[in-house]
Amino acid sequence: MFSDGSPVTADDVVFSLQRVIGVKGNPSFLLDGVTVEKKDDTTVVLTSAEPNAALPFILPNPALSVVNSEVVTANGGTTDEQDGAEQFLNTTSAGSGPYTLESLDVASQAVLARNPTYNGPAKPAYEKIVIRNVQAATQVLNVQKGDSQIALDLSGDQVSGLDQGELTVTSGASAYTIFLFLNQGADISATTSNPQYVSAVKKAIDPAGLLQVAGEGSVQPAGMIPTMIAGSLPAADAPKQDLAGATAALAASGVSGAPPKLAYPSDFTLLGLSFQTLAERLQAQLAAAGITVDLAPAPWPPSWTTTGAARRRSGSGTGGRTSRTRPTTSPSPPTA
Repeated sequence: MFSDGSPVTADDVVFSLQRVIGVKGNPSFLLDGVTVEKKDDTTVVLTSAEPNAALPFILPNPALSVVNSEVVTANGGTTDEQDGAEQFLNTTSAGSGPYTLESLDVASQAVLARNPTYNGPAKPAYEKIVIRNVQAATQVLNVQKGDSQIALDLSGDQVSGLDQGELTVTSGASAYTIFLFLNQGADISATTSNPQYVSAVKKAIDPAGLLQVAGEGSVQPAGMIPTMIAGSLPAADAPKQDLAGATAALAASGVSGAPPKLAYPSDFTLLGLSFQTLAERLQAQLAAAGITVDLAPAPWPPSWTTTGAARRRSGSGTGGRTSRTRPTTSPSPPTA
Protein backbone atom coordinates (compact mmCIF):
# COMPACT_ATOMS: atom_id res chain seq x y z
CA MET A 1 0.00 0.00 0.00
CA PHE A 2 1.13 3.53 -0.72
CA SER A 3 1.19 6.04 2.12
CA ASP A 4 -2.19 7.45 1.00
CA GLY A 5 -3.80 4.00 1.32
CA SER A 6 -3.98 3.17 -2.38
CA PRO A 7 -2.58 -0.17 -3.60
CA VAL A 8 0.75 -0.55 -5.40
CA THR A 9 0.07 -1.75 -8.95
CA ALA A 10 2.05 -2.96 -11.92
CA ASP A 11 1.17 0.32 -13.61
CA ASP A 12 2.94 2.19 -10.79
CA VAL A 13 6.06 0.06 -11.28
CA VAL A 14 6.09 0.71 -15.04
CA PHE A 15 5.55 4.45 -14.57
CA SER A 16 8.26 4.73 -11.92
CA LEU A 17 10.93 2.96 -13.96
CA GLN A 18 9.98 4.62 -17.22
CA ARG A 19 10.12 7.99 -15.46
CA VAL A 20 13.70 7.32 -14.29
CA ILE A 21 14.65 6.41 -17.86
CA GLY A 22 12.80 9.27 -19.50
CA VAL A 23 13.80 12.24 -17.35
CA LYS A 24 17.45 11.78 -18.42
CA GLY A 25 18.66 12.58 -14.91
CA ASN A 26 21.60 11.28 -12.88
CA PRO A 27 20.16 7.80 -12.18
CA SER A 28 18.91 7.21 -15.75
CA PHE A 29 22.11 5.35 -16.61
CA LEU A 30 21.04 2.55 -14.27
CA LEU A 31 18.50 1.44 -16.86
CA ASP A 32 20.39 2.26 -20.05
CA GLY A 33 19.13 0.04 -22.86
CA VAL A 34 16.29 -1.34 -20.72
CA THR A 35 12.62 -1.28 -21.68
CA VAL A 36 9.84 -1.73 -19.14
CA GLU A 37 6.44 -3.24 -19.95
CA LYS A 38 3.42 -4.50 -18.03
CA LYS A 39 2.59 -8.14 -18.76
CA ASP A 40 -0.41 -8.41 -16.45
CA ASP A 41 -1.67 -6.95 -13.17
CA THR A 42 1.05 -8.67 -11.13
CA THR A 43 3.92 -8.92 -13.63
CA VAL A 44 6.30 -6.37 -15.10
CA VAL A 45 8.89 -7.38 -17.72
CA LEU A 46 12.24 -5.62 -18.10
CA THR A 47 14.13 -6.31 -21.33
CA SER A 48 17.76 -5.30 -21.77
CA ALA A 49 19.13 -4.54 -25.22
CA GLU A 50 22.41 -6.16 -24.17
CA PRO A 51 22.98 -9.11 -21.81
CA ASN A 52 23.00 -7.65 -18.31
CA ALA A 53 23.38 -10.13 -15.45
CA ALA A 54 23.59 -7.21 -13.00
CA LEU A 55 20.04 -5.98 -13.66
CA PRO A 56 18.40 -7.83 -10.72
CA PHE A 57 20.99 -6.26 -8.41
CA ILE A 58 20.49 -2.78 -9.90
CA LEU A 59 16.74 -2.74 -9.29
CA PRO A 60 16.97 -2.36 -5.47
CA ASN A 61 18.76 0.98 -5.96
CA PRO A 62 16.80 3.67 -4.05
CA ALA A 63 16.63 5.78 -7.21
CA LEU A 64 14.41 3.08 -8.73
CA SER A 65 11.85 3.11 -5.93
CA VAL A 66 8.23 2.68 -6.94
CA VAL A 67 6.11 5.81 -6.53
CA ASN A 68 2.37 6.45 -6.68
CA SER A 69 1.92 7.25 -10.37
CA GLU A 70 -1.43 9.02 -9.86
CA VAL A 71 -0.06 11.32 -7.16
CA VAL A 72 3.20 12.03 -8.97
CA THR A 73 1.45 12.71 -12.27
CA ALA A 74 -0.91 15.13 -10.54
CA ASN A 75 2.15 17.02 -9.32
CA GLY A 76 3.94 17.38 -12.63
CA GLY A 77 5.39 13.92 -13.09
CA THR A 78 5.94 12.56 -16.59
CA THR A 79 8.04 9.85 -18.22
CA ASP A 80 10.07 12.29 -20.32
CA GLU A 81 12.35 15.28 -19.87
CA GLN A 82 9.35 17.55 -19.21
CA ASP A 83 8.95 15.97 -15.76
CA GLY A 84 8.34 18.57 -13.07
CA ALA A 85 7.72 16.47 -9.96
CA GLU A 86 11.18 16.67 -8.40
CA GLN A 87 10.36 19.57 -6.09
CA PHE A 88 7.20 17.82 -4.92
CA LEU A 89 9.05 14.56 -4.24
CA ASN A 90 11.78 16.41 -2.34
CA THR A 91 9.22 17.38 0.30
CA THR A 92 6.45 14.76 0.12
CA SER A 93 6.28 10.98 0.34
CA ALA A 94 4.67 9.12 -2.54
CA GLY A 95 6.02 5.66 -1.82
CA SER A 96 5.04 2.54 0.12
CA GLY A 97 7.82 2.20 2.69
CA PRO A 98 7.47 1.88 6.48
CA TYR A 99 8.07 5.61 7.00
CA THR A 100 6.97 8.82 5.33
CA LEU A 101 8.84 12.09 5.03
CA GLU A 102 7.56 14.55 7.60
CA SER A 103 10.12 17.28 6.99
CA LEU A 104 13.47 17.79 5.30
CA ASP A 105 16.21 20.37 5.69
CA VAL A 106 19.29 19.13 3.85
CA ALA A 107 21.49 21.36 6.01
CA SER A 108 20.23 20.07 9.35
CA GLN A 109 17.92 17.06 9.52
CA ALA A 110 15.27 14.82 8.02
CA VAL A 111 12.27 13.71 10.07
CA LEU A 112 10.53 10.45 9.18
CA ALA A 113 7.12 9.47 10.58
CA ARG A 114 5.62 5.98 10.81
CA ASN A 115 3.48 5.08 7.79
CA PRO A 116 0.15 3.87 9.24
CA THR A 117 -0.81 2.16 5.97
CA TYR A 118 2.39 0.14 5.66
CA ASN A 119 1.56 -3.53 5.16
CA GLY A 120 5.02 -5.04 4.82
CA PRO A 121 6.23 -8.02 6.89
CA ALA A 122 8.10 -6.00 9.51
CA LYS A 123 6.15 -3.17 11.08
CA PRO A 124 8.03 0.08 11.81
CA ALA A 125 9.30 -0.01 15.38
CA TYR A 126 9.49 3.73 16.01
CA GLU A 127 6.85 6.41 15.82
CA LYS A 128 9.38 8.91 14.48
CA ILE A 129 13.01 8.88 13.32
CA VAL A 130 15.20 11.98 13.19
CA ILE A 131 18.31 11.82 10.98
CA ARG A 132 20.65 14.70 11.79
CA ASN A 133 23.17 16.04 9.30
CA VAL A 134 26.20 16.55 11.56
CA GLN A 135 29.90 15.88 11.30
CA ALA A 136 31.28 12.55 12.53
CA ALA A 137 32.95 14.13 15.57
CA THR A 138 29.60 15.56 16.66
CA GLN A 139 27.92 12.20 16.07
CA VAL A 140 30.41 10.62 18.48
CA LEU A 141 29.61 13.17 21.18
CA ASN A 142 25.85 12.86 20.63
CA VAL A 143 25.80 9.09 20.99
CA GLN A 144 28.06 9.22 24.04
CA LYS A 145 25.72 11.71 25.73
CA GLY A 146 22.61 9.79 24.72
CA ASP A 147 21.31 12.59 22.47
CA SER A 148 21.42 10.17 19.54
CA GLN A 149 20.79 6.42 19.47
CA ILE A 150 22.94 5.65 16.42
CA ALA A 151 26.09 7.19 14.96
CA LEU A 152 27.09 6.46 11.38
CA ASP A 153 30.08 7.37 9.23
CA LEU A 154 32.68 7.00 11.95
CA SER A 155 36.29 6.20 11.22
CA GLY A 156 38.04 3.24 12.77
CA ASP A 157 40.14 5.63 14.83
CA GLN A 158 37.04 7.35 16.23
CA VAL A 159 35.48 4.01 17.15
CA SER A 160 38.63 2.80 18.90
CA GLY A 161 38.25 5.60 21.46
CA LEU A 162 34.69 4.69 22.46
CA ASP A 163 33.66 2.88 25.62
CA GLN A 164 32.41 -0.36 24.09
CA GLY A 165 31.03 -1.43 27.45
CA GLU A 166 28.40 1.27 27.05
CA LEU A 167 28.07 1.22 23.26
CA THR A 168 27.64 -1.51 20.69
CA VAL A 169 29.94 -1.13 17.68
CA THR A 170 29.15 -2.90 14.43
CA SER A 171 31.64 -2.73 11.57
CA GLY A 172 31.57 -4.13 8.08
CA ALA A 173 33.19 -3.76 4.70
CA SER A 174 32.04 -0.68 2.83
CA ALA A 175 31.74 -0.26 -0.93
CA TYR A 176 32.62 3.42 -0.58
CA THR A 177 35.79 4.34 -2.44
CA ILE A 178 37.77 7.55 -2.76
CA PHE A 179 39.35 8.30 -6.11
CA LEU A 180 41.43 10.95 -7.83
CA PHE A 181 40.65 12.07 -11.37
CA LEU A 182 42.41 14.39 -13.78
CA ASN A 183 40.46 16.33 -16.39
CA GLN A 184 41.29 14.95 -19.83
CA GLY A 185 39.95 17.93 -21.78
CA ALA A 186 42.91 19.56 -23.52
CA ASP A 187 40.87 22.76 -23.86
CA ILE A 188 40.54 22.83 -20.08
CA SER A 189 44.08 21.90 -19.07
CA ALA A 190 47.06 21.04 -21.24
CA THR A 191 48.70 19.73 -18.07
CA THR A 192 46.20 17.21 -16.67
CA SER A 193 45.35 15.93 -20.19
CA ASN A 194 49.03 15.18 -20.88
CA PRO A 195 49.47 11.35 -20.78
CA GLN A 196 52.98 11.59 -19.31
CA TYR A 197 51.74 13.93 -16.57
CA VAL A 198 48.93 11.49 -15.76
CA SER A 199 51.49 8.68 -15.53
CA ALA A 200 53.65 10.81 -13.22
CA VAL A 201 50.75 11.48 -10.85
CA LYS A 202 49.78 7.80 -10.71
CA LYS A 203 53.34 6.74 -9.91
CA ALA A 204 53.85 9.47 -7.30
CA ILE A 205 50.92 8.43 -5.13
CA ASP A 206 51.73 6.31 -2.08
CA PRO A 207 48.59 4.24 -1.33
CA ALA A 208 50.03 2.98 1.95
CA GLY A 209 50.40 6.57 3.14
CA LEU A 210 46.80 7.33 2.21
CA LEU A 211 45.64 4.28 4.15
CA GLN A 212 47.27 5.75 7.26
CA VAL A 213 45.01 8.78 6.87
CA ALA A 214 41.96 6.61 6.26
CA GLY A 215 42.45 4.75 9.50
CA GLU A 216 42.01 1.25 10.87
CA GLY A 217 40.21 -1.24 8.63
CA SER A 218 40.91 0.52 5.33
CA VAL A 219 42.23 -1.41 2.35
CA GLN A 220 43.51 -0.47 -1.08
CA PRO A 221 41.48 -1.83 -4.01
CA ALA A 222 43.48 -2.65 -7.12
CA GLY A 223 41.02 -0.76 -9.32
CA MET A 224 37.76 1.17 -9.24
CA ILE A 225 35.66 -1.85 -8.23
CA PRO A 226 35.59 -2.28 -4.41
CA THR A 227 37.26 -5.40 -3.08
CA MET A 228 34.06 -7.09 -1.91
CA ILE A 229 32.32 -6.86 -5.29
CA ALA A 230 32.65 -9.50 -8.01
CA GLY A 231 34.98 -8.35 -10.76
CA SER A 232 37.42 -6.51 -8.50
CA LEU A 233 41.09 -6.91 -9.36
CA PRO A 234 43.39 -9.00 -7.16
CA ALA A 235 45.39 -7.14 -4.53
CA ALA A 236 48.64 -8.02 -6.33
CA ASP A 237 47.57 -5.78 -9.22
CA ALA A 238 47.20 -2.70 -7.01
CA PRO A 239 49.39 0.26 -8.06
CA LYS A 240 52.46 1.04 -5.96
CA GLN A 241 54.47 4.20 -5.52
CA ASP A 242 57.36 4.65 -7.97
CA LEU A 243 59.04 8.00 -7.30
CA ALA A 244 61.82 7.46 -9.84
CA GLY A 245 59.28 6.59 -12.50
CA ALA A 246 57.13 9.58 -11.52
CA THR A 247 60.07 11.97 -11.81
CA ALA A 248 61.00 10.57 -15.22
CA ALA A 249 57.42 10.79 -16.50
CA LEU A 250 57.10 14.37 -15.26
CA ALA A 251 60.27 15.34 -17.12
CA ALA A 252 59.01 13.63 -20.27
CA SER A 253 55.70 15.51 -20.05
CA GLY A 254 57.35 18.88 -20.56
CA VAL A 255 54.54 20.61 -18.65
CA SER A 256 55.02 24.16 -17.45
CA GLY A 257 52.97 27.09 -16.25
CA ALA A 258 50.54 27.43 -13.37
CA PRO A 259 50.03 24.24 -11.31
CA PRO A 260 46.65 22.47 -11.58
CA LYS A 261 44.06 22.96 -8.88
CA LEU A 262 43.02 19.98 -6.78
CA ALA A 263 39.32 20.46 -6.00
CA TYR A 264 37.64 18.65 -3.12
CA PRO A 265 34.73 19.20 -0.71
CA SER A 266 35.74 21.32 2.27
CA ASP A 267 32.71 20.56 4.45
CA PHE A 268 32.13 16.87 3.78
CA THR A 269 33.46 13.78 5.51
CA LEU A 270 33.17 10.17 4.37
CA LEU A 271 33.02 7.62 7.16
CA GLY A 272 34.76 10.09 9.42
CA LEU A 273 37.51 10.92 6.91
CA SER A 274 38.08 14.59 6.12
CA PHE A 275 38.87 15.35 2.48
CA GLN A 276 41.03 18.24 3.70
CA THR A 277 43.39 15.84 5.46
CA LEU A 278 43.44 13.51 2.48
CA ALA A 279 44.12 16.34 0.02
CA GLU A 280 47.01 17.65 2.12
CA ARG A 281 48.60 14.18 2.27
CA LEU A 282 48.14 13.76 -1.48
CA GLN A 283 49.68 17.19 -2.15
CA ALA A 284 52.73 16.22 -0.09
CA GLN A 285 53.12 12.90 -1.92
CA LEU A 286 53.01 14.60 -5.31
CA ALA A 287 55.49 17.22 -4.17
CA ALA A 288 58.00 14.44 -3.35
CA ALA A 289 58.08 13.70 -7.08
CA GLY A 290 58.33 17.37 -8.05
CA ILE A 291 54.63 17.71 -8.90
CA THR A 292 52.96 20.86 -7.61
CA VAL A 293 49.19 21.22 -7.17
CA ASP A 294 47.23 23.99 -5.50
CA LEU A 295 44.50 22.93 -3.09
CA ALA A 296 41.06 24.29 -4.00
CA PRO A 297 38.53 23.35 -1.29
CA ALA A 298 34.91 24.33 -1.83
CA PRO A 299 31.59 23.59 -0.09
CA TRP A 300 29.67 20.49 -1.16
CA PRO A 301 27.79 20.31 -3.47
CA PRO A 302 30.32 22.11 -5.68
CA SER A 303 29.53 25.52 -7.15
CA TRP A 304 32.72 26.52 -8.94
CA THR A 305 31.90 29.76 -10.72
CA THR A 306 35.12 30.21 -12.64
CA THR A 307 35.43 26.88 -14.38
CA GLY A 308 32.24 24.99 -13.53
CA ALA A 309 31.94 21.50 -12.14
CA ALA A 310 32.44 19.92 -15.55
CA ARG A 311 35.59 21.96 -16.10
CA ARG A 312 37.53 21.12 -12.96
CA ARG A 313 41.18 20.48 -13.71
CA SER A 314 41.53 17.73 -11.18
CA GLY A 315 39.70 16.58 -8.14
CA SER A 316 38.82 13.90 -5.65
CA GLY A 317 35.49 12.28 -5.04
CA THR A 318 33.72 9.34 -3.54
CA GLY A 319 32.92 6.51 -5.64
CA GLY A 320 39.20 3.94 -5.87
CA ARG A 321 42.04 4.42 -3.80
CA THR A 322 40.81 3.55 -0.34
CA SER A 323 37.95 1.32 0.71
CA ARG A 324 36.62 2.03 4.18
CA THR A 325 34.98 0.10 6.94
CA ARG A 326 31.64 1.47 8.08
CA PRO A 327 31.31 1.27 11.86
CA THR A 328 27.85 1.77 13.30
CA THR A 329 27.70 2.80 16.92
CA SER A 330 24.70 2.55 19.24
CA PRO A 331 24.04 2.25 22.96
CA SER A 332 24.40 -1.30 24.23
CA PRO A 333 21.15 -2.99 25.28
CA PRO A 334 20.57 -3.08 29.03
CA THR A 335 21.64 -6.23 30.84
CA ALA A 336 20.02 -7.78 33.88
